[in-house]
Amino acid sequence: NFPHDHIPVNAAGWGTASQSTLYYDWYPQNALDGRPTTCSHTQSQSNPWWKLDLLKVYSVNRVVITNRPDCCNERINGAEIRIGSDSSNVFGNPICAVISSIPAGASYSYSSNRMEGRYVIVVIPGNSRIVSLCEVKVYVVYPGNLAAGGSVTQSSTINSWFAEQAIDFNPGFTHPELACSSTNSQTKVEAGSASYLQS
Repeated sequence: NFPHDHIPVNAAGWGTASQSTLYYDWYPQNALDGRPTTCSHTQSQSNPWWKLDLLKVYSVNRVVITNRPDCCNERINGAEIRIGSDSSNVFGNPICAVISSIPAGASYSYSSNRMEGRYVIVVIPGNSRIVSLCEVKVYVVYPGNLAAGGSVTQSSTINSWFAEQAIDFNPGFTHPELACSSTNSQTKVEAGSASYLQS
């Protein structure tokens, strides 16, 4: 349970992903695209890792991992989920959980009890190992925002910079056009408005 002024929000899409090596076109950001059939994939190596940079420190409540739906679901066994602020040494960040196994195509949730960190890392210790993730969600404890859930308007809209995106929790670090609002260039811009419903 959370206080009324804090709610968990999936912040994974706000950050940028990287991984220790790349296998063909199985890019690290495939684990953030909302499609469980496109996956990240490292080459077979010692201590392979996948890392999400949230771009600022958050209090992480839980991490959800979706395993690949086809073959090789056992490759995830023994993976460590680490959360912290050490970007150069993946093993320098505290362990949130160790994945014993995830069935093919399944999504398992791992509680992290509000661990603080900028980076969420999945690393598999050992030789000849592969990290392949099909979806990663990272729920952070985000301060409540009375504007969220309200209705908003603006005097005009340029391209896809809709008014609602100003109150969607997403700060727009990586794709502001998908997370921020903007009017067209106007000579006398009137302030937008918002209304709220209280229950």
